[in-house]
Amino acid sequence: MRRIRYQVACSLDGYIARPQGDISWIPAEPAIDFSKLFAKFDTLLMGRKTFANLPLNDPEYSPLYARKELVVISSTLAASSYPHMTIINELSRDVIEQLRRRPSKDIWLFGGGELFRHLLTLDMRVGNRASIIGRRHPISAAASALMPAYAHQATPV
Repeated sequence: MRRIRYQVACSLDGYIARPQGDISWIPAEPAIDFSKLFAKFDTLLMGRKTFANLPLNDPEYSPLYARKELVVISSTLAASSYPHMTIINELSRDVIEQLRRRPSKDIWLFGGGELFRHLLTLDMRVGNRASIIGRRHPISAAASALMPAYAHQATPV
């Protein structure tokens, strides 16, 4: 069964975007081979906000999305308007399990902090490279206070 893997840039205090969704704080990282990273996945799972900001027509980035199944979770988008994508209007554990059962590469939970939180509320296991150790020795007292209440309950895959 395919894994859902969450690979996302995250600030030290646990944020993936500024309040209005701006991600310009993320520095360019020439050491990251994005072609190699994208090659690990054939399905990108995202929410509507991430989809709306996807640079599908950008000549530098659009080749990365070519031949990928884009699965967008949205209660407002109509599937008929996006025939080359999978639009899921209501997220459930069954829907996610159906995606995972398809024989193929792993699924990239692409962006989507809200979607990540929603998967946690469905008691879904989402794999990532980060470790959440919970209430131990924080880098600072302020950082400890900013950690989400559910962080110590997450189960690494």
